[in-house]
Amino acid sequence: MYPSFRAVLFAVGLTVWAGVSQAAEPPWKILFDVNEEESIQCGKLLESAEGAPVDFRMDPFASLLDRMTDGGFKRVGPALRISPPGPLVDGAPALSEIGRSFVFRDLAHFRAFSRSALFEEEAGKARGVRPIALAYRGTAYVMSRKPIREPKEMGGLKIEDKYDRDQGWASAKARAGGPLKSGQIDAAVLTPIEAVRDGLSDAAPFFNLVAISLRAFVFTVNEPGWQGLNPSQRGALSAWAKRMADQCSARIFEAEKRAIETLKKQGVQIIEPHWQAFESQRPDPTGGMKSEEGKAFIRRIQAIR
Repeated sequence: MYPSFRAVLFAVGLTVWAGVSQAAEPPWKILFDVNEEESIQCGKLLESAEGAPVDFRMDPFASLLDRMTDGGFKRVGPALRISPPGPLVDGAPALSEIGRSFVFRDLAHFRAFSRSALFEEEAGKARGVRPIALAYRGTAYVMSRKPIREPKEMGGLKIEDKYDRDQGWASAKARAGGPLKSGQIDAAVLTPIEAVRDGLSDAAPFFNLVAISLRAFVFTVNEPGWQGLNPSQRGALSAWAKRMADQCSARIFEAEKRAIETLKKQGVQIIEPHWQAFESQRPDPTGGMKSEEGKAFIRRIQAIR
């Protein structure tokens, strides 16, 4: 028995409606600001995880356009970006400072901040973007040509670091791993994963567990995505992102431990410093900051126990 004309029209109508509905709600893009294995693995985790409030898809092409164009993150439609805190400087200037050296005491301190009312308060001040979660990206230590066990042994060294610090243990003289290989600098501040990836075991045979900075990924939603959600959906997305950030952090932490074992196999000596000596001379992370608001924010982070 053939279906009635009315039934056919109804079925066609459902198909058209479904198509329009899907077109109106395309998958959210996952962008990564740094094209490295850690951020890509976090993106894959988000893409494959169950229970996401929205449909996520990694988009390398959109990520590239985002990195190459001014304001690209705002123009790609609903998207979540995985990036270091630096790109937040225009939208959330105080929060972008968490990548500075000596802000976090350890991983427990970092996680306490990531779940704190202070993080939510600062994220709520952001303009044009909405930070919703933080993930651990690794701890940056000092890899050098000689062992370092005391703060005084840092004196006079030319040390690569992301931030130009002219006081405390280290002062930055370069921005790339190449100078360490060529002998232009004496040491580099980097994570174990970066040390393995950059192939620095021959150039610097000592990996000193002097923790300079704890690096983070920020999960940030762009304005089109955030404005398209109601308050309930925003809460669900933020809660889910924090759970995923914890999983991402755990994976990177395990990868970091494996990287240290790889360095050992490559002949690098892992040096345990005199912890109390370094802690007693721990530099002020606000050194060199011009923004009083930023300084106050960093001090509030350090007050978290």
